Amino acid sequence: DNAAPFELDQWENQTGDIVTGSAVGYDFITYPVNQSPFTNEKLRRGMTRLLPKSDVIEAVFGGYATELAAPISPGLGAFWDEEHEQNLLDEYVGQNEEEGLRLIGEAFEEEDIEAPFDISFITNVNRTRERWMEIIQQTMDETEYFNAELDVRSFDDLVPFLLDPEGAAASTDVVGIGWTGGSDPDGHINQLLHSSQHVPDGFNWNLYENEEMDQLITEGQTTLGTEERLPIYQDIQELVAQDVPMANMWTGDVIDVVNPANIESVDQWSPHPNASNRYNTLYKPHLDEVVYPSE
Repeated sequence: DNAAPFELDQWENQTGDIVTGSAVGYDFITYPVNQSPFTNEKLRRGMTRLLPKSDVIEAVFGGYATELAAPISPGLGAFWDEEHEQNLLDEYVGQNEEEGLRLIGEAFEEEDIEAPFDISFITNVNRTRERWMEIIQQTMDETEYFNAELDVRSFDDLVPFLLDPEGAAASTDVVGIGWTGGSDPDGHINQLLHSSQHVPDGFNWNLYENEEMDQLITEGQTTLGTEERLPIYQDIQELVAQDVPMANMWTGDVIDVVNPANIESVDQWSPHPNASNRYNTLYKPHLDEVVYPSE
């Protein structure tokens, strides 16, 4: 079974064993960087500093998630550096309520914005995502700066809004969604952050543009070898944390509930880091292969 992280308690007295592993996908929110007052980096950073990530990880994910500062996730193996990630959280984007409120206040003053500012937090129908987006919406609404509401849409309605240059990019609302990314770090960054990927041709739906980011992404694509590419993607991580076009939230662990009677050893079961491929070892219709439980 593919269980929701907040429903794992139901398996405590059942036959299933919970097996977890590192994932490549991650959740994030995007800021409309070309719309006032979000053109002010202080506002984006201030809001990011208010995000109660660790509380959400416990309340919604039951602890089965890893906090992120930028788009590289633990499932990428050698490209993941826990110490580097923590440094970015501490210096730029980790939770710090006092700092967050100070930055938002300065941004409102600089942009001549009168509080409270009306804002919607938009996401798609997804039980887990709706829960954490509601916590973020409530967090912002409890400050003096925002009149925040949650806007949950069907995925079929959300995607056209994201891909329309007059949609998410032209609004003053915040979008929360997930991104799988794949097994190479380029898949976590290029389509979302390179200027050539502006919607409708790509998935850079807030029309973010930074020449240094473009150069680093291209360098990462054209450099061979993990050791040679690692510092490039660490530079990209740092630039994302400095520029804050998005707030990377966490990567939820991949979670499988396995019936130990149907496999040789639970210890040998390893969930696929890409949730889209989680059943490939059992069922591969494109290869005409099916794996049956042992008798």
